[in-house]
Amino acid sequence: PLNTLGCRPCLTGSLTTGVDSFVGGANADTFNGYINTTVGNTTSTLTAADVITGGAGVDTLAITVEGDVGGALPNATINGVEKFSIRDVTTAGASVYDFAAVQGETEVTANSSTRAVSFTSLATGTVVGVKGDGINTTGAVTFSMATGTDAVALALNGVKGSAVAATVTGKATSAT
Repeated sequence: PLNTLGCRPCLTGSLTTGVDSFVGGANADTFNGYINTTVGNTTSTLTAADVITGGAGVDTLAITVEGDVGGALPNATINGVEKFSIRDVTTAGASVYDFAAVQGETEVTANSSTRAVSFTSLATGTVVGVKGDGINTTGAVTFSMATGTDAVALALNGVKGSAVAATVTGKATSAT
């Protein structure tokens, strides 16, 4: 079914295990999704069949990823969502989130992720964030931009680990 979030104040929409089509309203909307990477698990709410279209406000897709295999974005249709908050607590495998098919991202954050994650094919100008709780060790974050850019903005908040370092390779197309 079509879920329209025309909001004053903004509403939060949670994806279901069925096929979802969300359209954001005039203000900032938040869409919540869940991905379970365990083979055979059917509890994921963000799937390839979903369509998420942000509205006029600055919209957020918050995703929690868990399971025994590395995480990835499904081939859902995602347009006009500016902020992505990904909490990856998978227990094995490489977690790679490819944004090549996503339209409109301006900020991508590893939010209290305990697993190493990689964000790839980010749009020029996308801010890469790492947010922790200041207590648990935050997983490493690597990223690459879809095309070369002159500047990359990093946002760090509450990060805990053995070291916080940025390494820029080439013309600021990637960093860790």
